[in-house]
Amino acid sequence: MNKNRIVLDKIMKLDEKFLSWWYAPWKNCARPSSWSAGLGEFALRDDYRHWCRQAGVIPTIPARFDEGWCELAALPTPVLITTARLYAGVVLHDQQGHAALHQLTLEQKRWCFGLGSTQPVRLLNHKSMATLEEIGFHEIANWLDHGFPGMWSHLRLSLPTMFDDLQPCQADVINMQFLSLRSARARRCVLLCSQRALTVETEKQGYLV
Repeated sequence: MNKNRIVLDKIMKLDEKFLSWWYAPWKNCARPSSWSAGLGEFALRDDYRHWCRQAGVIPTIPARFDEGWCELAALPTPVLITTARLYAGVVLHDQQGHAALHQLTLEQKRWCFGLGSTQPVRLLNHKSMATLEEIGFHEIANWLDHGFPGMWSHLRLSLPTMFDDLQPCQADVINMQFLSLRSARARRCVLLCSQRALTVETEKQGYLV
């Protein structure tokens, strides 16, 4: 079996929901796109690569990827934002004097510090960022760039415009060997944060009914 066939088989085994999310990015875009205004679904699909090029989205699924990251696909925007906040709290668990941690509630701090102490993950980016969302999304972008190249460009579409310029660090800035050794743990922590965020959002919606 040749290499291309192996890659294709791996892609075809991905969840249908994920494939729909990846190949119809306009459905998850948080803002209107002037270049596709008025176009129907068939026209959009026919011009998929042009749409991706205009939106700054990578169109193809990479040959190598960690399918575990697929769980982040198609999550509601509020859940993604809470996921970033919680993950920032986890990576900052050993920097309890960090100013951004004041943005967490006491309950959130306890949860984040508890996870961070049992599943420690190191902060990859040391640039000064004011909010937990910025810190969390930049960390997630870095891990996605390593584990599922291109996925961050799709995920970013559903976020507010304030995150448009947020990009992963250059490969030479991060120790790639460290990424390889810690990627599974980081993914597990991010997904635990997303599950927690989804539970909180579901409970919040329940209160509103």
